[in-house]
Amino acid sequence: MAEQAEYDGLRLKLRRLVKDHNIMSAGVAKDAGVRNFEAYNGAGLSGLYGGLNKAELLKRKGLPADADRLEHANHEELAANYFKATQAIAKLKRDKKGKLPQIKLITRWGKLFARRLPVLAAQCQRTSPLSSISGRPKSA
Repeated sequence: MAEQAEYDGLRLKLRRLVKDHNIMSAGVAKDAGVRNFEAYNGAGLSGLYGGLNKAELLKRKGLPADADRLEHANHEELAANYFKATQAIAKLKRDKKGKLPQIKLITRWGKLFARRLPVLAAQCQRTSPLSSISGRPKSA
C-alpha cells in the first residue's frame, strides 16, 4: 500500500511538471513564431509515440476520444513527456533566431526523445486516472 502511495505521488508530481512545462512550451513556441500550436504539439506527440496521433494513442489505451492522455499516463510516460517538453523549450530558445520551427523538425525531436526513452509506443497502456488518487489537489 505504501509503495502504491509513493507511485501515485510520483505520478502527481510528474503530471504537474509536464503541465507547467507544456504551458511554458506554448509560450516559447509562440515567441519562436509557431502559429499552429496544435500542429506543433501533435508533431512532438507523434514523434514520441511512434507515429501515433492523439486519437490513435487514446484508442490504443482504450480511452474515450475526449480523455486527457496525460491523466492516464504512468510515471515512465509522464517522465518521457517531461523530458520532451524541457528539451523542446531549450531547443526553441537556442534556435530562436527568427527561424520558424518546421513540423518535420518537431517530429524529429519527438523521435529523438522516443529513441532515448523507448518505453512509450510499445508500452503505452491504460493507467488509472490521476483524479482517482485521494488527496489530489483539484488544480493538478
